[in-house]
Amino acid sequence: MLKQGGLHIAYSHKLDIATTGKSEAQAMDAFSRFARIFEKVTNYHSKKFFLIDAQLLKLGWTKRNKRWAPPAEPTVS
Repeated sequence: MLKQGGLHIAYSHKLDIATTGKSEAQAMDAFSRFARIFEKVTNYHSKKFFLIDAQLLKLGWTKRNKRWAPPAEPTVS
């Protein structure tokens, strides 16, 4: 989670997408909504093109208790 000016930014470097909100909760909610849409779209196309599970695993996501968890953000040292 980043903060720039008055906006909170939820960013996934693995998917190269970002969502924003006036609060951290709003930014995370927007990211969750994006993730659900992404899953629906990719599931729709998965029969012809690829499987969502394989794509997300390839991008560093993990599945725990039937829920997807994004990859850990890299730490800057």
